[in-house]
Amino acid sequence: MRLAMFNGIFAGIGATILAFALINDSLATYYVSLFFLIIVGIIAVWNTFTETYTDVEGFVHPEDKLIGNYLFFCFIIAEILTLGYFSKGIRAISFIMSLGIFAALIFLFFLTLLQGLNPLVVVQGIVTRKDYIQKEKEATARILIFAIFLGLILAAAEMGFLLAYDQLEYPIAAAALGISATTITGILSLLLLTRQNFPV
Repeated sequence: MRLAMFNGIFAGIGATILAFALINDSLATYYVSLFFLIIVGIIAVWNTFTETYTDVEGFVHPEDKLIGNYLFFCFIIAEILTLGYFSKGIRAISFIMSLGIFAALIFLFFLTLLQGLNPLVVVQGIVTRKDYIQKEKEATARILIFAIFLGLILAAAEMGFLLAYDQLEYPIAAAALGISATTITGILSLLLLTRQNFPV
């Protein structure tokens, strides 16, 4: 059975419970949804750091990792923003944390497009030290220019969301941030899913 199905089931149950908690303004129900968030997170992390093929588990489809992590991303954003809804004293923290996760996603995604210094590739040891040194200067040069343009874009987006947080009620500002994060992440994931990959 595809592992993405398990993530989808648990994420769906957790999201339903989370929606029920918001509708009924029940903090106790919110804590129940955290249990499913932990399950989805464990499966997502397990899939991410599992080899594509192992003798024990068989084939782990790359799409399972992408879909599972997308569900986990949306779920954790929703949980953090909802926590701010129930706890007025930490609303600013919840909003900034969610905004930070969203900004980090955009930054890392566009960083990989530079095709120079890919932190995920370096960590996994796919490239050798010699290859890394040869590309280091070119990658750094690209990153300097990239940081300027992306930094301005991210700063403008963050200012817009923070302005919404200051001027609007928290539920509206949180909904705007949550919808923006899940929509943009969904589009990026969809673009990757449409690419031809390994056979099932």
